[in-house]
Amino acid sequence: MSRVCNLQVSQIPVPALILVTLFAASCSHRSEQRLLQRFFDSSRLGDQTALGAMATVIFEPMADGVVTAFTIVSVDPEERQPLNADASAGRIAALSLALREPPGVVRREGEMISEHVKVSASVKRPDGQTVQKTVSVILARVTVRRPREVDGVWVVTGFSSYGR
Repeated sequence: MSRVCNLQVSQIPVPALILVTLFAASCSHRSEQRLLQRFFDSSRLGDQTALGAMATVIFEPMADGVVTAFTIVSVDPEERQPLNADASAGRIAALSLALREPPGVVRREGEMISEHVKVSASVKRPDGQTVQKTVSVILARVTVRRPREVDGVWVVTGFSSYGR
């Protein structure tokens, strides 16, 4: 015995629609959330080894402060450009592909993909005061083509903060 559900969206209570929308929005940035949490934690601890595997920059506690909590506000659409041979692209490619490619594999035809992630962050400044700041973080990853396509992982490549 099969049942067919002909539930119309207009029949779903508004609070349920809001919850579903919020849940979907929170799940959509899961990988960025995890990476940024690790980045801010490693920056706070000064863990150069961890940072060296995920970032080309550090959120320096004595200059930038310490992020104690953050929420992703928005993620801009991905920007794609051909992979070039300059030093910074090579560093990003090496980090992005480190877990997906054998050592020594470097030059391939591919793309550099970047996105800007805007977060609202509670930042403890070096003077001890906690302020709310907006931090715009740049993430990048590399996709290379060969007999099969290989997608690299996201790497933190830059940030700017504004607020108090």
